[in-house]
Amino acid sequence: MARVKGPNKKRFEKIFTEGMRASGPNLRVLRLPGTGLMGATTPRKIGARPQRNHERRRLQNAFLSTVGIQPEWDVVLIAAGSIPKISYLEVQTEVLARWQDLEARWAESLASS
Repeated sequence: MARVKGPNKKRFEKIFTEGMRASGPNLRVLRLPGTGLMGATTPRKIGARPQRNHERRRLQNAFLSTVGIQPEWDVVLIAAGSIPKISYLEVQTEVLARWQDLEARWAESLASS
């Protein structure tokens, strides 16, 4: 998988405060119009840094394999503490479901304006 550049701290905070979000039991996805940056965070509840890094990479790969690179959006994926307990297929399914939630809400907001 190609590596996608992540947002800097200032951009990450802007996505977190102003971005459109969709939440599920294991994952929250935030997005804001941008240039295709993608970042992921994992809670310390998951464990030591190597375990958190593994889950972060797994989450990023699931996003890239299901949704793909999104050049018009900056995206932040926020994992819940339960993410290591679910399979990769379940992670992919949840990523896709959250992304579809955001797409539907975006289309709805465009139609209402």
